[in-house]
Amino acid sequence: MSDLPPGPSADATAVGTTVRLWARRGSEHWLETSTVVALATDYGSLLPFDVAVRVPVEGSDPTWRRITDPVLPWQARHPSAEARSRALTAYCERVLGFTPLGHIDLSVPLAGVSGVAFILPQAVTPGSGRHRVYSKRMLVGARVDGVLPDWAFFTRAVLDSDALSPTASREQIHDDEILLATRDALGAQLKEWATATLTTPSTLSRRFVETHHLALRSLALTDDEMLDLAARVLPFETTDGARTLRDVAEDGEIVFTSTTEVFRRVAAVAHSQGLVVVNAGYVCDSDLLTRLGRRPGWAVRELSSEDVTQVLTPVATDRAGQLAQALSMAEKVLEDEDCHVLVRTFDPDSLPAVLLRDPDGEHRRALAREREATPGLWGGLLDSFETDTSTRTRSLVLNDSAPVVRQLLAAPETIVFAAGLRSLYLSAVMLAGEGLRSSEVAGLHDALSVLLVRSLRHP
Repeated sequence: MSDLPPGPSADATAVGTTVRLWARRGSEHWLETSTVVALATDYGSLLPFDVAVRVPVEGSDPTWRRITDPVLPWQARHPSAEARSRALTAYCERVLGFTPLGHIDLSVPLAGVSGVAFILPQAVTPGSGRHRVYSKRMLVGARVDGVLPDWAFFTRAVLDSDALSPTASREQIHDDEILLATRDALGAQLKEWATATLTTPSTLSRRFVETHHLALRSLALTDDEMLDLAARVLPFETTDGARTLRDVAEDGEIVFTSTTEVFRRVAAVAHSQGLVVVNAGYVCDSDLLTRLGRRPGWAVRELSSEDVTQVLTPVATDRAGQLAQALSMAEKVLEDEDCHVLVRTFDPDSLPAVLLRDPDGEHRRALAREREATPGLWGGLLDSFETDTSTRTRSLVLNDSAPVVRQLLAAPETIVFAAGLRSLYLSAVMLAGEGLRSSEVAGLHDALSVLLVRSLRHP
């Protein structure tokens, strides 16, 4: 009993209940003044009655430090909206440790929930939404899951509730019907804020879109209202610069590429011919556009090779007659590559050829490559995926405006023509972002060797 602290003095004020704590040996740090003040402030700063900690002062009598504020920070009155915003920003910096882009007021009276969601100043990964939750103004936890929808990971909320029930460990909120209804209501308020704020030009809306566009894209994949909002406010890369999908749709249907490689391949040609193509090769974009195409009033489809060839300028009739024999030879040269050959004129004339591919054709080509790489391994299984094989999977469009193409098409020697055409084809493959297979590398080497030998023989 010698370790017990002395009892209360005879002149102690007999008001309420006195609880005296003492530390086990080795745990004395839990009763250090700085630790007691920090823990009491963290857990009890929002309690609706006075809580104070008696703090020793060197050279004088101890003093009482009040740690509670009778008014919740988001319910305090301020002379103006700007003053309130500054106060909430200061609160977020002090409690959550970051300067928010802005804040969103939250309230679900039926569940006794009130609070504020602070918008993070940097992008975060999905699933990282942890929020500070109080039950009857006593802290439950600083990293509570599930009180906001999963897609709201771009915020950190501070919430107080009279109805949400803490778990037995008092570190999380019990996942019941009350929490489900509360989460849905808070999600609806966040979407209402996004619709009202992001459709109005402002510094906040611009910074939000720049920082949290992935969160908005993710939300648009599952929510029709947010899909419409994403189409109105999110900038997409197009051959006509950064534009929103709503803006592109005003010109007609939306044509997109599902990969960035395809977009890069057709961008210069499409832009020069006035064809607007959307790059949907980034995270969520292809799925988002596909889903948008199912919405009433939207016309959306993936780019096909015909889209580009139709906007390219056909050669004149007499020129087409002159090229008939050369094109016939070209078709035979690239027959093994499953590639059709066209001649058009387009800008820039420094681009001699462009390779166009259709998604369905590329699927057939991938199956053929798999059969070639592992003959007999899959038996007839891959054959069951084959559809129409009467058309070639890709098209090599030669630019008749390019001097090198005109010289090639007029080449008198068949071997030079074949080598030149194959080198243009394989160059277009690399320009399209594809890597060359070992057989294609050897083919390019052979073609360049033929051209080099002929040029040295006839300087």
